[in-house]
Amino acid sequence: MAQARPPSVRVPRRGLPAVLAALVVTAGCAAGGDTEPARSADPTAAAAETASPGTTDDPAQARADTAPETITGRALPDTTVNGRPEARADAAPRTTSSSTPPDPAQRTTVSVPPPDGTPDAAPQATSDAPPSNETTAAAPQTTSSAPRSDGTAEAAATSPAVDSGAVLATLGAAAAIADGTIAAVVLDDAGAELVVTPDAEEPRYTASLVKLLVVQQLLARDAAGVLTLSENDWDLMQRALTVSDDRAMSLLWDRWGGAELVTTAAAQFGLTGTQLPSEPGQWGEAVTTARDQATFLADLGSQLEPPQLVTMTSWLQGATDRAADGFGQDFGLLSPTAGAAGPVAAKQGWMCCVDSRRQLHSVGVLADGRVAVLLGDFPTSTSWSQARAALDNAAQSVVAGT
Repeated sequence: MAQARPPSVRVPRRGLPAVLAALVVTAGCAAGGDTEPARSADPTAAAAETASPGTTDDPAQARADTAPETITGRALPDTTVNGRPEARADAAPRTTSSSTPPDPAQRTTVSVPPPDGTPDAAPQATSDAPPSNETTAAAPQTTSSAPRSDGTAEAAATSPAVDSGAVLATLGAAAAIADGTIAAVVLDDAGAELVVTPDAEEPRYTASLVKLLVVQQLLARDAAGVLTLSENDWDLMQRALTVSDDRAMSLLWDRWGGAELVTTAAAQFGLTGTQLPSEPGQWGEAVTTARDQATFLADLGSQLEPPQLVTMTSWLQGATDRAADGFGQDFGLLSPTAGAAGPVAAKQGWMCCVDSRRQLHSVGVLADGRVAVLLGDFPTSTSWSQARAALDNAAQSVVAGT
């Protein structure tokens, strides 16, 4: 069901980088990690899920390319998660032969999406209650509310010199080897642009990145008293971000009206290129842009109270090595070769094969406050291994080069 737009909930704009700095010391908590919160294993995912129609990567091999190709947000037979029934089941996944990129002007309507193709034997999720008083107390104080710059002049004054041309060349070469493109935006910890590719405003399918908007809206509305999240809702939100559980996302979307959550988030953050999918119910086919994703991550602290910001950040830092569907999440910003120092609050996304294209995305905030967005788009003739290698090289370039 749709929810009314909540009252404005604002804290200083640069809240997320400050939270990241504090969590380097204090918040390995969300995923139970000691030294690498962003890479720590999820205890609920200790038993790897078996391959199914929803699996896009072989659980036994991080670079496997033989798993069935599916689309994020597809249907499962009626089942339950933590005792809660699935809201619906739909027909088999749709495929298309069109090679036309998504057109945001056509993305205007959404209804309830079907659950994803995650195996029915998904590990039981653990409870995650709303933030405690200790979490609230741990929220760092922020001191700056200056608006984000849209140019590069501020970056030159506040950041080390960045050879954006060299970084752009490396990004282009990495994408070309995989016969695709990587739309990218990198911001410094004050929100100034360091690197922006020419296609930063080109619409791309979100895949699992749309989960960020849904979780943010639910956290903000719960804090404002507009709705009350259950213990099960908190657990589903955590799974949607840490193990990228599509079933969890579908249940949240059905219960709280995901279409309205996304359109409200887009309006509040000023995301001009983020639109709902053209086919009702296919939430993974919502579209976004690299610039919109960077804006969302940079301004997250202005739309969440500090306790909720800490919670969402710790979930993003707790991304597991393997997703609920068995796909390896250790690519892009979470690749061992990316060279990121400290935990990365990251969200990964992957999807195939709408419009005969393959999407592979990696977005996040580095421990030093830089925002990095990498949206990969490749033909289906490019393997997952090739696409992952392209994202790994791109991430290494932006981490080292900015």
